[in-house]
Amino acid sequence: TMTLGHTTSQDLSIQAKTRMEHNAVMINDNALGGSNDSAVILRDDGDNNKAIGWRDIQDEVAVWETTDVVGPNDPSGLIDFQKYAEFHCEQLHLEPNITLTENNSLGFNASGELVARDNAGNTVQLTNGGATAGDADAIHDNVAGEIAALTLVTAAAGDHILIEDASDSNNKKRIAASDLLGAGNFGQNYESAVSLANSATTLTGYQVKLTHTTPAHASGTFLVEATWSGSTTVKNKIGFWRFQNTTDAVTYSEEQNLSIANNSYFTMSSRGFVTFSGVAKTFEIQWRSSIGDEVNIRNARFTIWRVS
Repeated sequence: TMTLGHTTSQDLSIQAKTRMEHNAVMINDNALGGSNDSAVILRDDGDNNKAIGWRDIQDEVAVWETTDVVGPNDPSGLIDFQKYAEFHCEQLHLEPNITLTENNSLGFNASGELVARDNAGNTVQLTNGGATAGDADAIHDNVAGEIAALTLVTAAAGDHILIEDASDSNNKKRIAASDLLGAGNFGQNYESAVSLANSATTLTGYQVKLTHTTPAHASGTFLVEATWSGSTTVKNKIGFWRFQNTTDAVTYSEEQNLSIANNSYFTMSSRGFVTFSGVAKTFEIQWRSSIGDEVNIRNARFTIWRVS
């Protein structure tokens, strides 16, 4: 285990006279030796202290040493971390709440995030508040709320979805959103319209109770349904009701009925299939009188959705 004490320059330089523990390392500062050199002091499992490193860093005299020293503050051996491409230890303990002021340094900031300062003086965040180390903008498998915080959009056929392919050792692949949500899928493009209030007419020509115009859907087959309640104000008088696709001049049903009592309502329904090919269509629920007696309609509802 490598243990670093408090810092003086807020990087890996260690404050003078830090108490040494077994199997620990301390970086000796310049003042202790009365020179401009620094030393890394290593303490072994016993009571002996050893120094290993470069002597006289200031003058770049490359003298390699493994010299026993008298005490933990004796700068007999010198080392410069910048002379090594790699630095290995089993564990590295850093002081928290550090503001990095030196290039090529490492530490934990006030938020408990591991940060580094590169050679250009840029501070780079290495962890995200205790999440997986690396890119702070990455999506992690152990951090809640990351996807819920993203911008919500409506899926389009050109979108992509990340999967793990069970047929290929769960290697990551992508599929098109159109495979799940694109044209030709059952239940897509659902629409509805409603008119609940009662309407009455004595006219013998069809009146429009509810109308709905769809978008210009891509090619496919849709199911359309309509329901409504009708009555005649006076019993035993005849009224007419129908459900139409006015774009294609298709009547899905036409009902002729009468009330067994004054304003006695009965429920009717109609359904049919319609083929789209990129053109919008209009649907209507209509009603009329037979010979001028008052006829009523209410609770008119219309729905449409893709079936293929």
